[in-house]
Parts: sequence; structure tokens; C-alpha cells
Amino acid sequence: MVGHSYGGLVALQLAIGSPELVHSLALLEPILRAVPSGKANYEQVMLPTVGAYRSGNKRKAVEIFCDAVFGPGWQNVVEHMVPGGVEQAIGDMDIFMQEQAAMQEWQFGPSEAATIVQPLLSVLGLRSRQIMKEGRLLIHSWFPQTEDLDVQTTHLLQIKDQKGVARGLAAFFSRHPMTDDR
Repeated sequence: MVGHSYGGLVALQLAIGSPELVHSLALLEPILRAVPSGKANYEQVMLPTVGAYRSGNKRKAVEIFCDAVFGPGWQNVVEHMVPGGVEQAIGDMDIFMQEQAAMQEWQFGPSEAATIVQPLLSVLGLRSRQIMKEGRLLIHSWFPQTEDLDVQTTHLLQIKDQKGVARGLAAFFSRHPMTDDR
């Protein structure tokens, strides 16, 4: 199971709820609120994003969020790899806001983490925000079976360094092959 950003939380929930379906986990910078900068990140990024969204300016909401999370120039990167991706993000803003609300209610901590025993790969962009780096430390504290993959990029990991991420995932999965019973 591979999950990027909020998808990492989905991967963790699947590993808790249906562990028989998850042979191994690759978490590409999951957004973990329990890190030291989690509250400040919410106040600095999500509150202005929500404010712009509620005012009816979905484009501004996307810009606030993506400027903070992906860094400068993200629009060019996204449009190059996914033509129309910026407009799609704006169109998907209603869904994103619903996911945000659900994420705020989702609970995950040491007791939930203790139930996950599958091999785990933590992928980190070395130019990502502090919250992502703190997330890596938290992942290691929760999951002693964690292996690391570092790439020289931002939270746009698999978009900016497709080959590096793909090679790292392939190597991890080859070290933890699925067997006939799993």
C-alpha cells in the first residue's frame, strides 16, 4: 500500500482496519497532526485556506494551501506533469474541504500504531516543510520497522522526482516480497 500526504492516512487506516489486505506500507509524507508544529501548521496554512474557501474564492484557497505545502512554482510543475491539474484542484476544492473535516476527526496515535507490524517505508522530500520532517521522526517513534527513502525535492515527491521515488519503492518492495499466503 502506497499513500502520499492525506493518502498516507488512508493507508494507515487500511492497515488498522484490514491488516490482512496490507502486506507493506510506503508512506510518502503523510500529514500527521500530532507533530510539534501540527497546531501552528493548521493555523498558518489551513485556517487561511478555509477562510478563502468559505469566502467563495476556491482559486485563492488552492493557492494558499499549495504555496505553503508545495512551495513556489508549484503551478508550473503541476501543469507540466498534469495538464489542467491546477484547474482540477480548484474544481476539487469542495471534496478537499470535506476531507479536511474528516481528517480533523480522525484519531491516530501510539495505540493505533502499535497494531501495525507490516514493513514500512517513510519517504521524505529533503526540501519539504518542517511538519514533514517532524512526521518522519514520529513515524520512527511509532514504527520500529521503518526504513527511509530521502529524495531531493519538496512535498511534490513523485511529481518532481518520479524516477527516484519509483526506484526507492521498487527496492523496498523487492526487500519485502509478497508470498503466496499474502
